[in-house]
Amino acid sequence: MAVNILFLALLRERSGNHCTAARIRSHLDGGKYKCILKNVTNFKDAAEFKCFLDEKEIQLVVGLHAFHSGRLLQDCPVPYIVIFGGTDVNEHLNYVDRMAIMTKVVQKASHIVSFNKTMQKRARSFWPEEKDAVSGSNQPVVPDESYVNIPQAVIISPSSFDIKQHLKSTGAGHINVQDELYIFTLVAGIRPVKDPIFLLNAFSKWHQSEPSRVLLIVGPVIDERYLEEFESALVNKRGIVYIPGLPFSDLHAILRDSFALVNSSLSEGMSTALLEGLALGTPAIVRNIPGNTSVVAHRQTGMLYDTPQEFIECAQELIDDTSLREHVIDNAASLVQEKHSCDVEKTAYLALIDSIMSREQKHFK
Repeated sequence: MAVNILFLALLRERSGNHCTAARIRSHLDGGKYKCILKNVTNFKDAAEFKCFLDEKEIQLVVGLHAFHSGRLLQDCPVPYIVIFGGTDVNEHLNYVDRMAIMTKVVQKASHIVSFNKTMQKRARSFWPEEKDAVSGSNQPVVPDESYVNIPQAVIISPSSFDIKQHLKSTGAGHINVQDELYIFTLVAGIRPVKDPIFLLNAFSKWHQSEPSRVLLIVGPVIDERYLEEFESALVNKRGIVYIPGLPFSDLHAILRDSFALVNSSLSEGMSTALLEGLALGTPAIVRNIPGNTSVVAHRQTGMLYDTPQEFIECAQELIDDTSLREHVIDNAASLVQEKHSCDVEKTAYLALIDSIMSREQKHFK
């Protein structure tokens, strides 16, 4: 009889978390495991969540994001795994109430999964194996063996979407789509942590002198309060086009046809869009932050920048130096194939769950 698993996540439409949750859930569904994917918003409270676990005879829960899923997992009656999403260990730790929830959840988790060693190291700094020596206690907080590193995989499925035709049909009149365009695509839900405003002034100025340079910002609105600031920043910014979210296959087509993928985030766990762009053979120009540097090495698997001016310099260098562009594309493709394959990811998660279920069966014998 199959073991019932619940995969729990905040499933915002067309978000990286949604893509990640759907992919990992597909790894776990079949054979001896049956995996159900549910949005955390489907449950009004912990009591309703527990009723669902009983009704569906759930034996294991996998929760993506220590805070969003953690609000339901605090008193979960079955074993569970927590997968760090990125903003949980980079942003939510700064809030005392959210930190309290995440601490309780992490302490009780069977395993805690990070996408890279940078995320894991940051988590360990907040939840070490032992309590602070000042407390006089050596009681474990989070056992060392609970931490597991499983890099994200990537699945690409580009459609026949034509970005030039889209620009024509939507009346982006300040862009001459008949000319050869160097399209730089920033994939980001509109919210402060993605900082989509960061490059606008510098890029628009660059476009005025080089009209073939175009910046696309593609992503749904996540933070309505931030939207007003974002829209104000776009006013009179020539050379920049905002597309409020697309199906994943159309987004993949845009990334495939772009000159470069752009990331301007203040923090990242492991960007799904970054991996998708690299898998599609599109070089990446990304902000120099830990989540990005776990994938991109400067001038090896992509380009790193700290300031808007450095971004322009990196972009121009990729335009001028075709051998450099080919070099980073080839290296990035090898990296994705070796470290971010679906087979490797699937094997790692199944092995993790096998070990938990084996331990649980021994416990009840």
